[in-house]
Amino acid sequence: MLTLQPKEEDVLHRIMRFYIYEFSKYIPVIRLEQNGASKPFNLERYS
Repeated sequence: MLTLQPKEEDVLHRIMRFYIYEFSKYIPVIRLEQNGASKPFNLERYS
């Protein structure tokens, strides 16, 4: 397992927000909040 540094974790969260937003157009299961944002992505299971 890898340990993420805070800066790396921030970058991964930004990347995930981008992909979740973009794929929400094509995959109806992905739901965005009323303001167009996504819920924070849990990276714990990947670290």
